[in-house]
Amino acid sequence: MSSKESIVFVGKRGQVTIPAKIRESLGIKEGEPLIIEYEGERLIIRKALIVPVRVYTDEEVKNYIQEDELKEGEREDILKKWNLK
Repeated sequence: MSSKESIVFVGKRGQVTIPAKIRESLGIKEGEPLIIEYEGERLIIRKALIVPVRVYTDEEVKNYIQEDELKEGEREDILKKWNLK
């Protein structure tokens, strides 16, 4: 068995404890989400990436679109600056 392996046992509720040394080396903290998948007889556990999602209101979207629109003459100025006109 290599230094990256450990023997663990499945508890009554199907729980498995990841040994402290492995958790520490991978930076896994209590309460952190993990993804578990399997290929044949192999289990793969990896850290999950959680990305916060924000839902914008229709009013916020409208404001962002208005802020992003070019003002009169700005398009021509940009094209001239980059020698595209």
